[in-house]
Amino acid sequence: MSIVGNYNLKVSKNGKIQIPKKLQSEFGDRVILAIDFDTKCIAVFPLNKWEEYKKTITKSNLDKNLMLAFENMLSSAKLVQVNEFGELLIAEDFLKLAEITETCWLLGMNNCFELWNKEKFDKYMAGLNDETIEDELRKLGF
Repeated sequence: MSIVGNYNLKVSKNGKIQIPKKLQSEFGDRVILAIDFDTKCIAVFPLNKWEEYKKTITKSNLDKNLMLAFENMLSSAKLVQVNEFGELLIAEDFLKLAEITETCWLLGMNNCFELWNKEKFDKYMAGLNDETIEDELRKLGF
Protein backbone atom coordinates (compact mmCIF):
# COMPACT_ATOMS: atom_id res chain seq x y z
CA MET A 1 0.00 0.00 0.00
CA SER A 2 1.17 3.53 -0.74
CA ILE A 3 1.33 6.37 1.75
CA VAL A 4 -0.70 9.10 0.07
CA GLY A 5 -2.92 12.06 0.87
CA ASN A 6 -2.49 15.21 2.91
CA TYR A 7 -3.71 16.08 6.37
CA ASN A 8 -3.64 19.01 8.74
CA LEU A 9 -2.52 17.70 12.15
CA LYS A 10 -2.41 19.15 15.63
CA VAL A 11 0.88 19.01 17.50
CA SER A 12 0.59 18.62 21.27
CA LYS A 13 2.58 20.84 23.61
CA ASN A 14 5.04 17.99 24.18
CA GLY A 15 5.49 17.37 20.42
CA LYS A 16 3.15 14.43 19.77
CA ILE A 17 1.18 13.94 16.58
CA GLN A 18 -1.34 11.25 15.75
CA ILE A 19 -0.87 9.37 12.52
CA PRO A 20 -4.19 9.51 10.62
CA LYS A 21 -6.19 6.28 11.01
CA LYS A 22 -6.07 5.69 7.23
CA LEU A 23 -2.26 5.53 7.40
CA GLN A 24 -1.78 3.70 10.69
CA SER A 25 -1.88 0.26 9.05
CA GLU A 26 1.28 1.19 7.10
CA PHE A 27 3.23 1.79 10.30
CA GLY A 28 4.21 -0.65 12.99
CA ASP A 29 5.13 0.31 16.51
CA ARG A 30 8.37 2.02 15.43
CA VAL A 31 9.20 4.51 12.68
CA ILE A 32 12.23 6.40 11.43
CA LEU A 33 12.19 10.20 11.57
CA ALA A 34 14.74 12.06 9.48
CA ILE A 35 15.30 15.66 8.43
CA ASP A 36 15.30 16.63 4.78
CA PHE A 37 17.92 19.35 5.05
CA ASP A 38 17.07 20.74 1.62
CA THR A 39 13.41 21.47 2.36
CA LYS A 40 13.64 21.49 6.19
CA CYS A 41 10.73 19.10 6.59
CA ILE A 42 10.55 15.94 8.68
CA ALA A 43 10.32 12.62 6.82
CA VAL A 44 8.60 9.74 8.65
CA PHE A 45 9.27 6.23 7.32
CA PRO A 46 7.88 2.84 8.30
CA LEU A 47 10.93 0.67 9.11
CA ASN A 48 10.55 -1.54 6.02
CA LYS A 49 10.22 1.48 3.69
CA TRP A 50 13.31 3.10 5.29
CA GLU A 51 15.34 -0.01 4.55
CA GLU A 52 14.08 -0.03 0.93
CA TYR A 53 14.89 3.67 0.61
CA LYS A 54 18.45 3.18 1.90
CA LYS A 55 19.07 0.26 -0.48
CA THR A 56 17.71 2.17 -3.48
CA ILE A 57 19.82 5.24 -2.74
CA THR A 58 23.05 3.35 -2.05
CA LYS A 59 22.69 1.42 -5.34
CA SER A 60 22.02 4.60 -7.32
CA ASN A 61 24.62 6.69 -9.10
CA LEU A 62 23.82 10.00 -7.46
CA ASP A 63 25.62 13.22 -8.15
CA LYS A 64 27.65 14.70 -5.31
CA ASN A 65 24.91 17.07 -4.10
CA LEU A 66 22.21 14.38 -3.99
CA MET A 67 24.55 11.99 -2.16
CA LEU A 68 25.35 14.70 0.37
CA ALA A 69 21.62 15.35 0.90
CA PHE A 70 21.03 11.63 1.44
CA GLU A 71 23.96 11.35 3.86
CA ASN A 72 22.64 14.31 5.87
CA MET A 73 19.20 12.72 6.03
CA LEU A 74 20.70 9.40 7.07
CA SER A 75 22.80 11.00 9.82
CA SER A 76 19.73 12.74 11.27
CA ALA A 77 17.62 9.56 11.43
CA LYS A 78 16.01 8.63 14.75
CA LEU A 79 14.08 5.51 15.67
CA VAL A 80 10.80 6.53 17.34
CA GLN A 81 8.12 4.50 19.09
CA VAL A 82 4.49 4.72 17.94
CA ASN A 83 2.07 4.14 20.82
CA GLU A 84 -1.15 2.09 20.75
CA PHE A 85 -3.12 5.21 19.74
CA GLY A 86 -0.98 5.82 16.64
CA GLU A 87 0.83 8.74 18.25
CA LEU A 88 4.49 9.51 17.91
CA LEU A 89 6.68 11.97 19.75
CA ILE A 90 8.76 14.26 17.56
CA ALA A 91 12.03 15.48 19.02
CA GLU A 92 12.13 19.16 19.88
CA ASP A 93 15.17 19.79 17.68
CA PHE A 94 13.29 18.35 14.68
CA LEU A 95 10.24 20.52 15.36
CA LYS A 96 12.43 23.59 15.72
CA LEU A 97 14.36 22.95 12.50
CA ALA A 98 11.12 22.35 10.57
CA GLU A 99 9.52 25.40 12.26
CA ILE A 100 6.54 23.28 13.33
CA THR A 101 4.59 24.52 16.35
CA GLU A 102 0.88 23.89 17.01
CA THR A 103 -0.09 22.32 13.68
CA CYS A 104 1.67 20.65 10.81
CA TRP A 105 0.88 19.60 7.27
CA LEU A 106 1.30 15.87 6.61
CA LEU A 107 1.95 14.91 2.99
CA GLY A 108 1.94 11.29 1.84
CA MET A 109 4.97 10.65 -0.39
CA ASN A 110 4.36 7.00 -1.38
CA ASN A 111 7.11 5.42 0.78
CA CYS A 112 6.94 7.87 3.69
CA PHE A 113 5.15 10.98 4.79
CA GLU A 114 6.56 14.44 5.33
CA LEU A 115 5.66 16.86 8.08
CA TRP A 116 5.78 20.53 7.10
CA ASN A 117 5.10 23.94 8.49
CA LYS A 118 2.14 24.84 6.19
CA GLU A 119 3.39 28.35 5.36
CA LYS A 120 6.85 26.98 4.52
CA PHE A 121 5.30 24.35 2.28
CA ASP A 122 3.22 26.96 0.45
CA LYS A 123 6.34 29.11 -0.12
CA TYR A 124 8.29 26.08 -1.30
CA MET A 125 5.56 25.16 -3.80
CA ALA A 126 5.28 28.78 -5.00
CA GLY A 127 9.02 28.70 -5.76
CA LEU A 128 8.57 25.84 -8.20
CA ASN A 129 7.61 26.67 -11.74
CA ASP A 130 6.23 24.52 -14.54
CA GLU A 131 9.54 24.54 -16.41
CA THR A 132 11.48 23.29 -13.38
CA ILE A 133 8.93 20.53 -12.77
CA GLU A 134 8.97 19.49 -16.44
CA ASP A 135 12.79 19.35 -16.44
CA GLU A 136 12.84 17.14 -13.34
CA LEU A 137 10.14 14.81 -14.72
CA ARG A 138 12.08 14.53 -17.99
CA LYS A 139 15.18 13.46 -16.02
CA LEU A 140 13.07 10.68 -14.51
CA GLY A 141 11.93 9.51 -17.94
CA PHE A 142 8.40 10.95 -17.93
